Amino acid sequence: MRATLDVPTLKMVPPLTPGFVPLAMMKAGYDEAVAKAGGKSLVLGFQRGDEIRRVETRVFPCGHILSGWNWVLFRDLVRSGLAFYGADTVWVGAGDENVGRELVRVGQFLYPDNDQEAKVAFSAGFFRLVYGRPLEFKSALPYEVPATSERWYPITGDADGCVLSMDYGKGNVRAGAFVDGELVGELVDVTWEPAKQANLAYLLEKSLEAAQKAEAYLPEGQKFERMRISTAGIVSGNRILIGSILRDVPKGHFDEASRLFLRTADGLGINDVVVVNDGTAASASLGYVDCLGAAFGSDEATGYYGGAGITSQLVEGAFVPIECVDLSRAGGLFLYDWARARGLGGEDFSQKGPAGHYARLAGLTLEGENLPERLVHLQSLHEAADERALQICMTFAYRLASAIAWYKVFYPDMKHVVTMGRVMRGSFGQTALSETQRALAVDYPAVASEVEVHLAEEPEFQQLKTMARIVRS
Repeated sequence: MRATLDVPTLKMVPPLTPGFVPLAMMKAGYDEAVAKAGGKSLVLGFQRGDEIRRVETRVFPCGHILSGWNWVLFRDLVRSGLAFYGADTVWVGAGDENVGRELVRVGQFLYPDNDQEAKVAFSAGFFRLVYGRPLEFKSALPYEVPATSERWYPITGDADGCVLSMDYGKGNVRAGAFVDGELVGELVDVTWEPAKQANLAYLLEKSLEAAQKAEAYLPEGQKFERMRISTAGIVSGNRILIGSILRDVPKGHFDEASRLFLRTADGLGINDVVVVNDGTAASASLGYVDCLGAAFGSDEATGYYGGAGITSQLVEGAFVPIECVDLSRAGGLFLYDWARARGLGGEDFSQKGPAGHYARLAGLTLEGENLPERLVHLQSLHEAADERALQICMTFAYRLASAIAWYKVFYPDMKHVVTMGRVMRGSFGQTALSETQRALAVDYPAVASEVEVHLAEEPEFQQLKTMARIVRS
């Protein structure tokens, strides 16, 4: 039986999930106890190819009565680091070598090399798919973990030449032709149904249709020189590895469908192609630096824009845990089921939270055949000051405040969080924003003093314009 850790309690308790234990609060209690115990250094390095990001903390020495909590913190730091940064190698640099060896074994247990199932996001098999090699945990001393070194895509002040900027969503493909940074003609919007016609021929036809309609606006004799694309999901080598637009493609045809963007570029004779997560593209278009953008819609799409440009990290907030769950199982290890887990951003802050799980907790039956329709009904009830809708909004906001505090661990330079998406529309979004700000100030004052939370209109045009200025590194 592991000794009990004194975890600070929330003052702003989510009304529908009163037992919520945020990871941010767990780490606060952990850090305080480690400081009293004379903790040892722990440096994690999330390496992907020749890029690496370090996360530094301190842990209990081996044999300490609370050392079992090292497993819990390590589990959640690794889960979150893999979702935010991505990695093919996780360096475990521990000042106490016994702790280091133990944590490496924990990592190997949670992400076994024999796991070949790439369809489950952020399993060991998934990382094999993304990076072409098994996920490795490497023991080291803290000073042996390489320094942070990452690739960023600069956004320049100019955008000479002809650029095709495109955004691929589940319901439409949007394209714009930009010449020297300015839109020519109008934005093109081509509807499609990738869920019903999940094959490359159909997807490529619609993709080229949008691109060619945009190309028709170019001055006579001009051709696109560069192609910039945003889409929800995970892209590597300009190929879609996980994405909502390919969710229904049969497994045997997925490999060819994953080359949709490359095939579109080939059809247009374009060699200079950059594909980024749509949350990352949106965050760069909002006018803030050191900004995490979070779009709450069918899922949680996040992105980060720093002073050096758009990050090459995964920044998949949908798969970042925010809740310390199931501490009683397996000494706190708990084999995490990414596909059906609670306490993940994508379950909390997409429409699956307010219009799904939270509505059931509130005893509220929403009208509508699908989640978007139920969300609209929820937002109309909030507008009418329905008490159950207000409880759902408060639960959403207070949990979001704890999520932002946890995100700050991984983006210590973060100064802005900009929320957007259909969940944040209307009075529901306005109340969620103000309550998130209030909960941050009350429960996480240090974070609130450094991070501003904003609400933005969905910046489709500005996003496409910003993408046209991305420079391939």
